[in-house]
Amino acid sequence: MRVGVIGAGNIGGTLGRMWKAAGHEVVYGTRDAISVKQAVQGADVVLLAIPGNAVVELVREHKADLDGAVIVDATNDFGGPSMNVWPQMSKLVPTAKLYRAFNSYGWDVCADPELGGQQPDMLRRA
Repeated sequence: MRVGVIGAGNIGGTLGRMWKAAGHEVVYGTRDAISVKQAVQGADVVLLAIPGNAVVELVREHKADLDGAVIVDATNDFGGPSMNVWPQMSKLVPTAKLYRAFNSYGWDVCADPELGGQQPDMLRRA
């Protein structure tokens, strides 16, 4: 599967490395490397792993490429009226398939699922 990861910080970098280790093609869209447009084009799924308050602007700027995509929103808008910006996103990309995941555990738990005795089901290996 081709995964476009928007953001390569703690969450995006950690999940991207895990998916790559599992055999998926991972393309990071960042300010300093491959563009968001290049990372999103042809992706089977897009992970948003950027600051929550930047999501609407990013989606607005790239709505032509994101509409119709499978989008996993791993963001939290801590300073906003809600932890997510789905009402705004769904208007900008009405045919996208939106999912929220990886935003209730810290990146450190994603990096080391057994940290502190926690092992989230979403990170268990069969």
